[in-house]
Amino acid sequence: MRIKIKNIVDTGLERAVCVSIFAIAFTIVGYFTPLLYTKFVDKKEYISIHQPVSTELAQYKRGDNLGLIIKKNVLMDISAKQVAKIVHVNGTNIATQLSNLYSPKEILLSNTNGTYAVVKTNTVHVPCNSIAGSNFMQVMFTYDVNGIEKTYSYISEVFEVLDEDSEMCQK
Repeated sequence: MRIKIKNIVDTGLERAVCVSIFAIAFTIVGYFTPLLYTKFVDKKEYISIHQPVSTELAQYKRGDNLGLIIKKNVLMDISAKQVAKIVHVNGTNIATQLSNLYSPKEILLSNTNGTYAVVKTNTVHVPCNSIAGSNFMQVMFTYDVNGIEKTYSYISEVFEVLDEDSEMCQK
């Protein structure tokens, strides 16, 4: 009788250990598989923007609202950090004029269900210390997919900054 009970306990303990090992292994594999897939296999662009992005006008005064007309496709709702720069084009040399126009800004990019949506920006202004002449806007998004950081950037068409200030810069 003692041997039977010992065998039953041993068999139950072995099963419990096997089930625990399987559960732990299943959890580890289930956690790391999406991360590894996203990092090494997934080359999908969750954000795509038709480039170069059109500008509403060809010429702007310093301080004017820089109306960018963006044609974008976003595959899922994404919270992203946006960093924007104005880049001055001086002949063949390109000199970055401002390191961060409005510092990293949190934005929400809404899902467009696989179709391109056209939106117009209304919150970006030509900086008051912009260099007159040919310039373009460069924007970079940093976003997170399954714990993996991805980036996407776009540039605008070249536009002219006039050597005059709008009311915003005269204050």
